[in-house]
Amino acid sequence: MKRSIRNFLVTAVGMILLSAFPVMASEVRNVKVDIGPASDREWQAGEIWAGEEPELSSDGYYLYDYSTTSHTTPKNSYTYTMDIRTEDGYNFSSGCSVSVRGAYEVTITSRSSDRIRIKAKTYPYYTLANARNIHVDGKYAKWDEIKYAGSYDVMIYYEDKDGDDHSVKKTTSKASIDISNYKNSSRTLDHISVRGKKSTSGKAADYIANGKYVRENGSLDDDAEDNEDYTFTVSTVTASTLNSASTSSSGSSSNGSSSLSVNNNGGPSSPGSGNRNGWAGSGNDWYYYSNGALVRGWVNPSGSDWYYTGSDGKMLSGWQYVNGFWYLMNPNHDGTYGKMLTGWWQVNGKWYYMNAQSGNGIPFGAMYTNRTTPDGNHVNASGEWMGY
Repeated sequence: MKRSIRNFLVTAVGMILLSAFPVMASEVRNVKVDIGPASDREWQAGEIWAGEEPELSSDGYYLYDYSTTSHTTPKNSYTYTMDIRTEDGYNFSSGCSVSVRGAYEVTITSRSSDRIRIKAKTYPYYTLANARNIHVDGKYAKWDEIKYAGSYDVMIYYEDKDGDDHSVKKTTSKASIDISNYKNSSRTLDHISVRGKKSTSGKAADYIANGKYVRENGSLDDDAEDNEDYTFTVSTVTASTLNSASTSSSGSSSNGSSSLSVNNNGGPSSPGSGNRNGWAGSGNDWYYYSNGALVRGWVNPSGSDWYYTGSDGKMLSGWQYVNGFWYLMNPNHDGTYGKMLTGWWQVNGKWYYMNAQSGNGIPFGAMYTNRTTPDGNHVNASGEWMGY
């Protein structure tokens, strides 16, 4: 069974009274499509996975037809074109959104009450191949270059002069590494193991998994503490506006991520693109600098509005989990893209309260869970208003 991933479409309603919106049983308001791999799928070294038939996860609509562009090479993007139609007795709402798991961009190209056509961009999923021909040549350990690897992790196992065993991890950009420090009068080299490591830049990196450590004899190194299972960053993207691309949010986890709709271009108010003492960037890519240094974590440039940047310094949008609390960062390019939202917000038909007060035991901006809000409404453990 595929793991479900929370997909959200935010409607900015501000601090207003809660009210439920009637939904006809025959009206489809969100189409969910899956073109990503199952979370429990078994992977093999050097395996490529792409072009599988999309899966649709709800009643009321079905996949009438689809096609893909070429998808045989890792790091080269490809596109799904899908024709989705309603079952008898159902209609797509005028603002019906489309969420696609496994894509990094989705566009609604045409729509009617009984038909929606979309394009979804993605990459082939690929697991880096095992290192081969690992051997020691003088003071160097060498191996064959691994295609699509950005670098290599090397575990070096050695024995000190007292006979105690040790291990150390080194990283190199080349298919070789100097091990002379572990072959001398005080240290005796035992063996090494090597794995390919993916590049960390670019969208394609989300679709490549690090390899596994392999010993010189070709066996897997189960002693390597981070000889992890193959994992990918599987994003879900949502589009609701005709001919407007929606791209995935950054800061996703290894098994999934939340993504909200992005309908046009723009950035934080008065970003000063290129300025190294303030915001710089365009579109969905914004960075904040202070005295020439890239700021990571919480950013409060105006003294009132808060933004959050990831480990790479890029500003994040949508749902973000920080230090044990969920925060909602504006996904809409309305002049405050990325701003931390407070108060009541509707997300996919459910209401959430983001703390608008200070000093009540919950961080400012954090989502309320399993408690009563300041205006007397109760939310459950998932933060959802219990009025629904």
